[in-house]
Amino acid sequence: MPTVVAGLNGIGRGQERIALMEFMQTVAQGMGPEALAQYINPTEFLKRLAAASGIDVLNLIKDPATMEQEAGQQKQDMMQASMMKQMGQLAKSPIGEQLVQQYANQQQQTEPTQQEPGTQY
Repeated sequence: MPTVVAGLNGIGRGQERIALMEFMQTVAQGMGPEALAQYINPTEFLKRLAAASGIDVLNLIKDPATMEQEAGQQKQDMMQASMMKQMGQLAKSPIGEQLVQQYANQQQQTEPTQQEPGTQY
């Protein structure tokens, strides 16, 4: 009589994946997508979904420290872009043009005069 060795585990994982997806759909439909964001841990959901599909998640799903670092970098990039936009708007204003002109004048005054070849001071 043949013995099933691996097939039953696959059936159990498939059932888990279906139940997990049905649960998420029920929460989203019943309470709205905001409830998913508020109550469901996305990292844990991805790990369970991958396990139910028989996928090893080692180095596949980012750890919280990596996600936090990327979010901080993205926030810093957005702040720099915003500051550059504001600086561009300021430079186009009459006050900004005055500041640019004053800076240019200061640079001209502080530059050393070039010596003519063959002369010494």
